[in-house]
Amino acid sequence: MVRQLQQHVRVHAMEVVIACWEIEQSLQSLRGTGATMSDDDDDQVDRRQ
Repeated sequence: MVRQLQQHVRVHAMEVVIACWEIEQSLQSLRGTGATMSDDDDDQVDRRQ
């Protein structure tokens, strides 16, 4: 039972990762840049310092 639950959680976690990646790709195409969201976060951190 525990193994089935773990597998179920793994499958859904992977689906979430893929969905986030697809959202990020869509945002990049809308912005017309190759920058990722994590790149933007790094820029914000640099400006605060």
